[in-house]
Amino acid sequence: MMLFQIRKRFVFGFQTLDRQSALKRKPPGRPRSVRTPENVAAVKASVEQSPRRSAAKHAAALRLSDQTNA
Repeated sequence: MMLFQIRKRFVFGFQTLDRQSALKRKPPGRPRSVRTPENVAAVKASVEQSPRRSAAKHAAALRLSDQTNA
C-alpha cells in the first residue's frame, strides 16, 4: 500500500511539471565554486613548500575556503 502511494505521488508530480523546468532546476545544497587553474597552482605550490602545515592554514594564507574538498 505504501509503495503504491509513493509511486502515485511521484507520477502525479512528474506529470504536473513541465519537463524543461524540471531539467533547469538547480541542485539542492550549497553552490560549488569554480576551480580555477590559478588557485590549483597556488595550492599545489603552497603544499609543496610546507607539506606539514594544516589545510586551514594553507587556506587562510591563500584566502580560500578551508571547507573546499578538491
